[in-house]
Amino acid sequence: MLKKIIKNKLVLLATVSAISASAQMPQMPAPLVGAAKVEIMVERAVKSYVGNIMASEEVQLSARVAGILTSQNFIEGGMVKKGDLLMTIEDTTYKARVEQAKATVDQIEAELDFATSNYNRQKMLADKDTISRATLEEAIRLIALTKAKHDGAKATLVDAQNELSYTRIFAPIDGRIGKLRYTYGNFVNSASEPLATIVKVDPIYIRFYISERDFLNLFKTNEEMKESASMSITMANGEPFSGKGKILLVDNKVDERTGTIAIWATFENPQMKLIPGGYVTVLLSEKSDEQQVAVPLSAIMIDRIGSYVYVVNQENTAIRRDIVVDTVVGDKQLIKSGLEPGEIVVVSGNNKVVPGSKVEIGKR
Repeated sequence: MLKKIIKNKLVLLATVSAISASAQMPQMPAPLVGAAKVEIMVERAVKSYVGNIMASEEVQLSARVAGILTSQNFIEGGMVKKGDLLMTIEDTTYKARVEQAKATVDQIEAELDFATSNYNRQKMLADKDTISRATLEEAIRLIALTKAKHDGAKATLVDAQNELSYTRIFAPIDGRIGKLRYTYGNFVNSASEPLATIVKVDPIYIRFYISERDFLNLFKTNEEMKESASMSITMANGEPFSGKGKILLVDNKVDERTGTIAIWATFENPQMKLIPGGYVTVLLSEKSDEQQVAVPLSAIMIDRIGSYVYVVNQENTAIRRDIVVDTVVGDKQLIKSGLEPGEIVVVSGNNKVVPGSKVEIGKR
């Protein structure tokens, strides 16, 4: 009997000690999670396409006259303005041609003055019947020939002046200039490769190809596509591009070989992040009047039951909410049912959440 009493006391003592120890154990802190509000979106994703980056304008600078390249007045890879003097070609020969052409014009003008005076004299004499008709006609012929020579000399002068002007190469557009293919002192002429290339990169063009089926299903007509298409692009490193864009041109025919239509879009590119010749991913969306709620993709959890999110209530308790998902728009998941606008969902730290437990919302 005594042993039984002692045993019961020991059990009671152990139970009390366990309860006391449990009471003294600190409560586990609520896990820190990132959260975001459920949003309303008025467009839905359609397709993604590979886009080719193209300059909105491109000009190749070529030598129009022959000569030694005497100066370079730009920084390779830098920006230039329309009208900037970029390069010069040795102009000694061309200046001499201009002076020679001017002298020829002056000489023929003197001849023209003489021919005109001679005609006037012959005309007066002919009116008095003191010379033959043939003499007057010869004076007329002389003045006509001299005028023709004068016109030819003036044309030669203009041509010489143009050639002289071609020894100074100016920027025809605003843009970014590339590397100079010929260094100072090299001989260049009209048969040489282009000296350099200027590309206009703001705005920039993006060309991509959409299947005929997608085009007809989504937009039907060129004008409808221009008006209703919403577009964004992702750069080669996976980062979204912030510049605004719009559809510029829908090609006028379908490529018979591929069944696709070429589309050109234009984007603002003030920081020149998009470089001609590169590639981007074009995300093309059709604007819709139908509103849908959306959450970041990182909020979506999936198990054997289906898709769900953790909704955080006013008491900072995380509650599991089963949802029905729709399509994806960029980094957003459209939701068919299960969520209301303005609700708070967990978007990071999801694996630390225990349904029905408290959470602490930190920065996303």
